[in-house]
Formats: sequence, C-alpha cells, structure tokens
Amino acid sequence: MEALRDRALLESVRTRLMEDTRLAGQPIEVTASDGYIQLLGGVDSDDDKTLAEEIALGVSGVRAVENRLEVRGEAAS
Repeated sequence: MEALRDRALLESVRTRLMEDTRLAGQPIEVTASDGYIQLLGGVDSDDDKTLAEEIALGVSGVRAVENRLEVRGEAAS
C-alpha cells in the first residue's frame, strides 16, 4: 500500500514541477519513499532550487524533501 502512495506522490510532485514555467524543461529527477521526496539533477539558479523544494513540500502527503539539486548556472559562469 505504501508503494502506491509513494507512486501517487511521485507523480504529483513531477506534475507540479513540470507545470511551473521556471522549472519546466530542467532535468529534475524525483524519487519517493515512505512519503519522503528526494530531488536530484540540476537547475539554473538558487531560486529555482528553492522553488522546486517548496513545490514538492506543497504536495499533500509529502513528509519531507531532501533537496540534492545542483545549481548549474553559477558553475558555468
């Protein structure tokens, strides 16, 4: 049963991230386990990193978010 809840959370978080125009198209990978979400990949700015975490936390049923996103824009400059 927990696996079904995690799958639903995973899809909800992915959908919300893709719906945000600032995050759409950025390579963000999402995993879910026991209501805990992990964000991996890269984003263009610290603001995008924070935004992705806030979006994930806003999904009903998410217990916590581990934000492991890397800011790519700053490393390239």
